[in-house]
Amino acid sequence: DLGDAPSSSNASLTPDEVTRRREVVFLVQQLCMMAKNVQLPARMSLFRSLVDRGTVFVVQWGLSQSEADEEGRQMIATSGEIMMALLDHDLNGVRGHVLKQLGTMEREKAAGKSVRDKDTVLMLMCKVLVRSRDLAVQSLVGEALRLLLEMISTDAADGPVSASAFYPSLFLTLHIAEHRYQDVPAACQRRSRD
Repeated sequence: DLGDAPSSSNASLTPDEVTRRREVVFLVQQLCMMAKNVQLPARMSLFRSLVDRGTVFVVQWGLSQSEADEEGRQMIATSGEIMMALLDHDLNGVRGHVLKQLGTMEREKAAGKSVRDKDTVLMLMCKVLVRSRDLAVQSLVGEALRLLLEMISTDAADGPVSASAFYPSLFLTLHIAEHRYQDVPAACQRRSRD
């Protein structure tokens, strides 16, 4: 069941369950690609239904895969494509999903539960952006993050407005991700030398 918040590893899953999850990710990707040929009202309704039914959890599981093997890299890239399709058609639904995840984490933290090992889809996207060596994946995830965090002003003369004024919880997530990866500047310096 991909509806549960995914763990960052596949250690608790049988090989058959991992294979089934991979097949679901590919199925959703194919559905998203075919949906681009559907008329706009039906397409918008389809993507809204996909987000409402938990497809973002599928993306989240795919983004949590390791880049160490080809299958993991394939899952990350495919999940990035799905996320972009979802954002293109139901940006507010995906934002709502992220805010629900953050609200749940804040409630759990207030109740004294540890949330250190839990990741939201936003945190996973930040991890992929920082850790990935694949420039295409970095570009895809970077664009998805830009779409998630950018607000369009109602006054066209103002241009894009920072989402920090509207979604402070999203920036709290970025701050948490930054503190989890204290070695990020060193990793970026290594990457620029490569």
